[in-house]
This record gives sequence, C-alpha cells and structure tokens, in this order.
Amino acid sequence: MKVLLTAIGGDISQSIAKILKSWDRSLEIIGTDMTAIGAGRHFCDRFVEVPPATSPDFSSHLNLIIKGASIDLLIPVNESEIQVIAGSEAQLQNNCKVVRARSPRISDCFDKLKTNQLLTGFGLKVPWTRETNAAPKEFPCVFKNRIGSGSKGLNILNSEEEFLFFSKRYRHFISQELLMPQEQELTCGVYRDRKGNTDVVILRRRLAGGLTKFAEVIEDKEVRKYCEAAANAMDLWGSINIQLINTSEGPKAFEINPRFSSTSIFRHQVGFQDVIWSIEELLEKPRSDLFVPERALGKRFYRVFSEIFED
Repeated sequence: MKVLLTAIGGDISQSIAKILKSWDRSLEIIGTDMTAIGAGRHFCDRFVEVPPATSPDFSSHLNLIIKGASIDLLIPVNESEIQVIAGSEAQLQNNCKVVRARSPRISDCFDKLKTNQLLTGFGLKVPWTRETNAAPKEFPCVFKNRIGSGSKGLNILNSEEEFLFFSKRYRHFISQELLMPQEQELTCGVYRDRKGNTDVVILRRRLAGGLTKFAEVIEDKEVRKYCEAAANAMDLWGSINIQLINTSEGPKAFEINPRFSSTSIFRHQVGFQDVIWSIEELLEKPRSDLFVPERALGKRFYRVFSEIFED
C-alpha cells in the first residue's frame, strides 16, 4: 500500500510516518512539503516538493502525484491543505481515500470564534470570546489569531490601551478569557467511529515554543464527558484534538484541532492509536487494538531535540 503524507517537514507528519512504519514496514510513504530543505525527506521513502495549499496549482499537482505513484491513501496534516483537499476530495485520482476527520460541523473547527460558538450551541462551557470590533469583557485576556493552531502570535493583554494597539494591527484576531489555572491545561485526543463509539485520552501537558514538551496521561470524568458530548454533538467520525483548561467551573475548551495531533506518537505508544484506527475503518477493516485508559494512566512523555546529518 502506498501512502501520501503531506507536510512531512513538520513534527506531526514525522510522528505519523514513524507510526505507519511501526505498524506496517511494507508501506511505501511518499512525503510532500513546500521545500526540500529540511529533515522531512528522512521520514519517507520518496519526497516530492509541492506548492502551498493557497496556490491554484496545489490540487492539480497533488493529483499528478497520486496518479503517477498510484497512491492508495492520502493523509493531509497541514490545516490549510486539509481544507483544500476536503473540498476537492471527489476529484482525486486513482480512487485515493483521504484519512481525515469528518463531521457536518468540522469546518467550524478551523476558526476559533466559530469553534467557540459551536460549543456554546451544544450547551458546553467555553471561555468568553469576542471579535476585535468589540472590547474585551475583562483584563487580562488572551489575544490571538482566529485561524490556525498553536501559540504563535498569541499575546496576553493587560489593558484597554494594549487592546487598541493590537486590534488596529490584527483584524482577524479575537480576544478571549484567560482561563486559569494554567497548570490545568489539558490536550484531549478524541476518536469517534462510524457507530458512535468514542475513545478519549486526556493529557496534562507543558508547552515550550508552542509545542508540548511534556505530557502525562490522567483521568477526569468531567473532562471525558465534555469531550464525548462535543464529539457526539458534532456527529464526528475520526480523530480531533480538544484543547481545554479544567477551571474551577469545569472544563472549558478554547480550541479544537480537526486533525491528528503533535502528540500522536505518544498517544500511539500508550494505546490510543487513532492514526491506525482511522485507516482501518476507512478501509473497512476491524480495529486491530482497543484503548484501555486504565493501562495508560500515569504514562509520561518528554519531547527532546535531535539532529540528522547528511554527507
């Protein structure tokens, strides 16, 4: 089987590549990225450079690769690429299947304001969130981009003067409640199958440079119920990642990543194998393994940096 894996220069795609090879070493992985300069080429059997998802040539270029290499599965990782591919999935060559999260409301998850409104409509607790044309409800507050994931461009605002300064320069941002306590920030992997069965893994994490540097598997019944309620209300099929803080008022989600997570490989190691489950279900194969949360409790992971040398 041949798999086309996008954004191979990034940590998520590289984690998925390692998961795939540990699952089935006979898989041939073709990786794509916007530049050949990077370590991504070392995580795939063949590398192909592609234009950005914003390019009008992106879809046709991708189809040429799919047809030329007889690709069976396409796993888009970058959020911009996921949105473009989801809109042109029916036109893919070679009867290629796309491994991605599916839901009638999945598109809302690419926008933090719409995510907030979506969860509010489901009756779930969320942080107050406002567009830049409205003053924040209180200070300090978070000021961040509506689109994209991670903490890039995120600022903590402490006054109206700071808000006026930033809001004039960043129109597509939002202000949002600063949830506390910060040590209760959790990243939750959620997988819901076609039959409505839902698995949840809850990680308490610490960030560095926008990436999870440390995570530990924990259990919390209220957080689990919150994640299951969100997945069921969305009529989700596949894997998403819910970012929340377990406040004194209960869990409040501030972001949903409608894709595989940067902690995918750690989750895989503790039995939450959402990458493999997604592929197996898409290929109409029985799930190879079940997730037993009790066996994962207390497991920890640390992210370290390494180097790749070329002659």
